[in-house]
Amino acid sequence: MKRVILSPEAEDDLMAIGDYLMQHSPAAAVRTMKMLRQSIDLLPSFPSLGIARDDLLLGLRCLIVKQYLIFYQPSDDLLEIMHVRHSSQSQDNLFPF
Repeated sequence: MKRVILSPEAEDDLMAIGDYLMQHSPAAAVRTMKMLRQSIDLLPSFPSLGIARDDLLLGLRCLIVKQYLIFYQPSDDLLEIMHVRHSSQSQDNLFPF
């Protein structure tokens, strides 16, 4: 099974999502963070679950989870979560390289 790592950007994204939701609805924050964590936990077993997003970065995939987008890049033994964004947020400049 692939090992999952979160990029610093993905960690920041998750913190921002949690902080924002916590200000508006602590219950929604808990539900959403649990939902995102469960979705991330599925990816090592099903790395092709998301859609290919080679238009943003070669090898990048995106899992849509309700209104959130989990951008990740699988390799032979590793799966890196690159970003987690609300679907209303711009995807421009997520991967400037």
